[in-house]
Amino acid sequence: MKKIIFLTIFSLLGLTLIFAQTSTPTSTPPSTPASTPPKGKKGVDLACLRLAVEKREDALKTARENYFNK
Repeated sequence: MKKIIFLTIFSLLGLTLIFAQTSTPTSTPPSTPASTPPKGKKGVDLACLRLAVEKREDALKTARENYFNK
C-alpha cells in the first residue's frame, strides 16, 4: 500500500515538473535593460550594502549563540 501511494505521489510530481517546464507565459513582462538604473535613481551603494549584510550576519550569529547557550 505504501509503495502505491509513493509511486502515485512521485508520478504526479514528475508530471508537474514536466508541465511546468513546457508551459509558456500568457503575457510578456515589459522589457527594460537591467544594466541601467531608472531615471532619477542612483546606483547601488556597495559600502552601505556591505555594512547592512555584516550587521545582519552579526545579529544572526548573536541570536544563534544565545539560543544554543540556553
